[in-house]
Amino acid sequence: MIVGVDIGGTFTDVVCVDRRSGEIHFTKVSTNYADIIEGVLDGVRKILDLIGAAPSDIERIAHGTTIATNVVVQRKGATTAVFTTKGFEDVLEIGRLKRNRMYDLNIDVQTPVFLAPRRFRVGVPERLDPDGKEIQPLDEAFVAEAITDMRTRHGIEAVAVVYLYAFKDGTHERRTRDIIKELYPDLFISLSSEVNPIFREYERTVVTTFDAYMRPAVETFMATLERQLRDFGLDAEVHVMQSRGGVTSTRIAAQRPVNLFLSGPAAGVVGGAELARATDNPDVVTIDIGGTSSDVALISDGVPAVNPSGEIAGYTVPISMVGINTIGAGGGSLLWMDTSDIMRVGPGSAGSDPGPACYGRGGAEPTITDASLQLGYLNPAGFAGGELRLDRGLAERALTGIADRLGMSTAEAALGAHRIINVQMAEQIRLITIKKGHDPRQFTLMAFGGAGPLHAGALASMLGMKGCLIPQTPGVLSAFGLLNANVEVEQQTSYLTPIVDADPGDLAATLKGLEEKCLVIMREDGISVENARPRFSADLRYIGQSHEIAVSLADGVGGAEIIRRVIKDYEDQYVRLYGFSNKTDVEIVNLRAVVYKPAEPLDDLHLHGSEEGDDTPGKRDVWFLGSDQALETRIYQRDRLRPGLTISGPAIIEQADTTTIVYPQQTAVVDAHYNLLIGGISEAYTQ
Repeated sequence: MIVGVDIGGTFTDVVCVDRRSGEIHFTKVSTNYADIIEGVLDGVRKILDLIGAAPSDIERIAHGTTIATNVVVQRKGATTAVFTTKGFEDVLEIGRLKRNRMYDLNIDVQTPVFLAPRRFRVGVPERLDPDGKEIQPLDEAFVAEAITDMRTRHGIEAVAVVYLYAFKDGTHERRTRDIIKELYPDLFISLSSEVNPIFREYERTVVTTFDAYMRPAVETFMATLERQLRDFGLDAEVHVMQSRGGVTSTRIAAQRPVNLFLSGPAAGVVGGAELARATDNPDVVTIDIGGTSSDVALISDGVPAVNPSGEIAGYTVPISMVGINTIGAGGGSLLWMDTSDIMRVGPGSAGSDPGPACYGRGGAEPTITDASLQLGYLNPAGFAGGELRLDRGLAERALTGIADRLGMSTAEAALGAHRIINVQMAEQIRLITIKKGHDPRQFTLMAFGGAGPLHAGALASMLGMKGCLIPQTPGVLSAFGLLNANVEVEQQTSYLTPIVDADPGDLAATLKGLEEKCLVIMREDGISVENARPRFSADLRYIGQSHEIAVSLADGVGGAEIIRRVIKDYEDQYVRLYGFSNKTDVEIVNLRAVVYKPAEPLDDLHLHGSEEGDDTPGKRDVWFLGSDQALETRIYQRDRLRPGLTISGPAIIEQADTTTIVYPQQTAVVDAHYNLLIGGISEAYTQ
């Protein structure tokens, strides 16, 4: 059996695939913020109890972790020093000219100075020239004195070593690490030549310092996770999701903490891409709506967008990440009134403790979940697979204050809350489609997460999308995606060369060298490289620009014809993004190799416990926007729906992990793989 565990803001989702029987089992437990690892074990215990299996039956477990993001957001990382080339101590603070609010005279610092304040940044006498040739030797005595001072006076726990041209030659950085380790073996050290060996000193400083800042927490987490799983009785491979959508071992994850940003959300996109390919829907927008946030990603031609950099806690970090746009909008989003008596939704969330008012755990503020319950969308007795029983009276009481201030009924206030949050999420989708040169009308909306199918029909209608695809297990698709992810290792290097001057042989040799580095890391980790495959890409720009576009090198680089094709691919992407082409010389900036082992295919799976019983729908009154009264609505049980069935809206389809709404004038069809395909979008419910 293989198990995927995804930690969300409200629930931790667990999926188990029994490859002998082809059955999929899943469950949810409340997220344990006090002890994340214990929460993972709670989920594994529960799924094993449901199946009647033992820990020794599990041969692989994959985990989407929030540890890296939480350390940064909560600013609970290590006390970190930065050792850099003398004269460049303030690179971290100076940053780039670009600011989020150009005309704000009182803008706060937008560089992550909190990682290493000025007193923790040390200028070391050493210097290489731009080609990596030594100009000034490393002052080893200075390094020893400086680290002793940092440790004695400031209690330094981690060190980021970022020398100016270390991406050309990391010898000085490696020697610095040796000196520090000889004196203080317990210090955690990150080298820019290993973490991010590409040019641009600010970006390299940021990503290396983030890596050092998170390293103690991540290494401790990974070691504790491995130990507690072993103590629990698991003798299984333990994999962790990385930012770019592949999994790796806990050992490699601990060595590159910075690659764990967006670990959890990336799993959902991987699961979405697998489903998109399986259902012959190559162009989809995924939206994962949970309790605290919603994550939107674009999949084109069956491949998720992977960006060479991403944003974490407001700071740009130059590491490969699945292109995900996140906002604080989910089932637990709080409803509140501003000083102008206008209702707002989010970004604050009730989380899992105490949770929405209807949970009955002490929460008093209204949330989207309370609104959904009041409108009749949710079954009070069947929420989260019966994990919770919702109290409609508490939901109505929480909504009353806002409804009274607005001079309307609680149902009208709840409809208004849904209108607001749908507009917010629709704008999210526009940002990753229209802003990136894609027409949302050419895409299908794939909705998952505990609240995704609840909003999907409304969102697709607002944007005129082709339709909606609701997976068989949408509430736990992120956990399922962990089991479909490839094992991946990535390496990159700078290669600043006009592409017309590039030597195809040297390019090929450089890419082959990056591939070999990936294979070495895999072998050191005990991963068989049999059937391992490489993927290559290059970051390109027009000469004189300061931003790049990543272009796939599908067949590597091996001749003038391939170089011409790469230039054409770059210009096609440029036109799609910006509407024109400069028609000037193109420059290679960085080269990248990813070596991956394809995940074992999970075919012919079926959900455990699907019933053949009575599929006659129930009924209840439900409110929809555009109606001045509740409408009698058919209620279906998802596990009793069979392929080929067509359901006309308004209808609600309930299952253990989510609720799907088929809005008035929409239709839902059950496909051969038990997915729901919702159509009738163009004439359907709108805002």
